[in-house]
Amino acid sequence: MRTKSHNDNISVHAISGSHVVILAMDFIHPIASSPDLSLSMTASSSEPGNESTPTLGTHQVQCVGFFIERRDVATNDKVSLNFGGKPIQKLMWGDYDVVPGKDYLYTIYRMMEADSSLSPGMKFTTYGEALRVKVRTEDPSFGTHGVFFNRGCAGSQAYAAKFGEFRKFHRVEHGGHIQWKSVINPREIPVPEKSKEALAWLSRGLEEALLGFISKATGNGYQIRAAVYEFTHKETLQALADAIERGVDVKIIRHCKYAHHSGDDTLIPDDATRSAEEAIAKVAFHSLESAQKWQDDTFIERSHSSDLMHNKFIVLTMNGHPFEVWTGSVNFTDSGIYGQSNVGHVVRDHDVARRFLDYWNALSTDRPGRSHDGDSMDDYVEQQQPDLFGRIVSPSMHVVFSPRKTSAMLQWYAGRMSEAIHSVHFTEAFSISQPIAEVLKANPNPIEADLVAKFRKSRSVVEPPTTEVIRRSPRIAKQNNRVRFALSIGSSIGRGKSSETCLRYLLFDSKPSQSHSAKSHDRAAMKGADYTDYYDFKSIKSNRIAFGATIQNAMSGRAQESLTGLTNWVPFIHTKYMIIDALTENPTIITGSANFSEASTTRNDENMLIIQGDTLVADIYFTEFMRLFEHYYFRDRCNDPKFNGNRSSEDDLVLNETWVYPYYDPSNQLFRERCLFGSCV
Repeated sequence: MRTKSHNDNISVHAISGSHVVILAMDFIHPIASSPDLSLSMTASSSEPGNESTPTLGTHQVQCVGFFIERRDVATNDKVSLNFGGKPIQKLMWGDYDVVPGKDYLYTIYRMMEADSSLSPGMKFTTYGEALRVKVRTEDPSFGTHGVFFNRGCAGSQAYAAKFGEFRKFHRVEHGGHIQWKSVINPREIPVPEKSKEALAWLSRGLEEALLGFISKATGNGYQIRAAVYEFTHKETLQALADAIERGVDVKIIRHCKYAHHSGDDTLIPDDATRSAEEAIAKVAFHSLESAQKWQDDTFIERSHSSDLMHNKFIVLTMNGHPFEVWTGSVNFTDSGIYGQSNVGHVVRDHDVARRFLDYWNALSTDRPGRSHDGDSMDDYVEQQQPDLFGRIVSPSMHVVFSPRKTSAMLQWYAGRMSEAIHSVHFTEAFSISQPIAEVLKANPNPIEADLVAKFRKSRSVVEPPTTEVIRRSPRIAKQNNRVRFALSIGSSIGRGKSSETCLRYLLFDSKPSQSHSAKSHDRAAMKGADYTDYYDFKSIKSNRIAFGATIQNAMSGRAQESLTGLTNWVPFIHTKYMIIDALTENPTIITGSANFSEASTTRNDENMLIIQGDTLVADIYFTEFMRLFEHYYFRDRCNDPKFNGNRSSEDDLVLNETWVYPYYDPSNQLFRERCLFGSCV
């Protein structure tokens, strides 16, 4: 849901998903009519809820941020989004504590420093007219699409505060080096109630949605057809076993790969195969008949894929008629549900469910992934869904399966990214494929040179100080005329420019090492080929990049952050999705099991959904993306050596209007963000 509201001074664009609401604020008049071109104004201060009654008299004030209050419309419960009563000094703010299917009313005030002589003990107070906006969060239980994200950020202050008493330290080897790693494993919390609470907090509805999906098959006449890669989550296995005992016809294709042991003919299963076999053997049943059916007549081994049987989907059918499918990035493991970021996506569409069932039937024959005899999976999938070309009709939904004969679909994904007009939101768990890396290396729709030149000239040929310099230097911070003039120029050239300021948000699991990058470049050069990676596109102004991380060294007033210890492989970001022009009326969402890679396109068994023109789905993916991006972007800055000497600076407030400066500097990414997210009325 998207809602805009404004008064005479500020505006807000509210975008609600199911568990997240993003509030994008902006100033209607970044400058007043006063000669000093300031955001400042003569205003009467007031308390929230009583804005018509002056309480602090009349002052020349500066806006030092926002006060934001959320009210649950049904219960009238009110919660302030301000930590410790401090002003929010960002034009974009996320509320991550909402629940699906509820109405909320947000009230926003500007804030200023309080007059200590009039209000002893108060450091900040609100002033001016309140701005209110009402939203309703999406309910994934209804409609064509149900989108369920887990928490995906165990390494957080909240998890440490709730369950830090159960932290343990483990000695691990990583990259040939011995390290001590702290973990808070929810499965190992010795207090059953706290363990259950931790699992629920991390799952955030993903596990509940998955088990609820399976439980829809209530008995005779229902069929469950699943294709799984990693398969060890005991609650999921038990739910499927319980379905068998209810009389449901359950069939599961599972990844099954073996390699010959060196020196003899012994077959050694890979980790995914071995761990699934062990988990399957542990499931218990009330009846011997059901137990035998589970062991002997439920599983189909997929051993002839070209590489991985990497699907993670379940189709529900009734009397042979498919009606619903569960897909997405989440493996059926503890790590997939409680650890790394993942999404489960339910599609309640008979045609889409039928296409998944047909694909499942083809996989069940264990035909080879690729061959030259015309009876391979790549032949089948391209007959069912030829490669897409160019733009697709809106609204529409497409299902793309793998393996495919060529990487043309990977090129198509890169092409959609290159054609983005306003924004790209992209997650990647592994290395970036070359077609997409080449797009990221280019600067889309760069800001015109004369625009930046105009801005620089307006600064009296003085190079603007960086945000950090402004924060650290009271002397520079007092030079408000320079900054205010920048605000006025930003106001005149910034509105309505989103089409010229495309911004790409990139969220990756980890940063590649420079040595690995150098080796990759060298190998490509030896073959006479080009190679592009993070170090080639990190400095492009259109790319705003975050990596999975925890705060490595203690900051003032902050707890030590720990992961769950459920995996050492892809600990942060495991989702595979891309959103093109998320906030337009015609967004593109690409999501599924496949990493945007050559292997996922041409060798693995995979599936992807391409959803065109569905703003509800886009809003859920967008809000969840921004939640995680903001979480990890902050941690990346905390861990940056440039800030090690002043680690508490992230908590410091700017006690004047200079905090707004980056949002009106055309050379700053926050300027583009303001144009992209804000409500320009």
